[in-house]
Amino acid sequence: MPSGFNDYTRNGSTMEDHLIQHTVRNDDMTNRGILEAVGMLSCSRRRVFRFLQEITSPEAQSPPRQAELVEKINKVLVHDGYRLIVAGKMSGSLIYEVREALKGSPSDAAISNTLTTFDPHDVAKRWQEAMESREASPGRAITLARTLLEDVCKWIITEAARRAAIW
Repeated sequence: MPSGFNDYTRNGSTMEDHLIQHTVRNDDMTNRGILEAVGMLSCSRRRVFRFLQEITSPEAQSPPRQAELVEKINKVLVHDGYRLIVAGKMSGSLIYEVREALKGSPSDAAISNTLTTFDPHDVAKRWQEAMESREASPGRAITLARTLLEDVCKWIITEAARRAAIW
């Protein structure tokens, strides 16, 4: 279904006027109706991704709101194999792009579940950070994984020594 945008400009009103009339004043337009009116249900994937990048732009959102939106959008995008990832910075603020989500490895979920039960000094949190960094910053992910491995080895050695002292 094509966007009805031209219908509004011919009548002397704008899409913005129409949306305010039917979402604020009358509250008689559904979310689907809004998406149809602006052409979001019939546009290309590329245009939807561009829209998501624009609404999460540092020019459009404060850093806390941006982080909140990215988290919520990623929860939806993951079902289609995509996610917003950091693509750069603008004056210190993050810029996001939609990219294919890396599938990871089959052991990711098992390791994550195990590490949530074993948590000396936020091991599970570090593992999650390493997994999330794989796409945007592979070097950081490797450093986090290396540190995590060192911490776990240190904990195992300390525990073994403690148990040997008890015997």
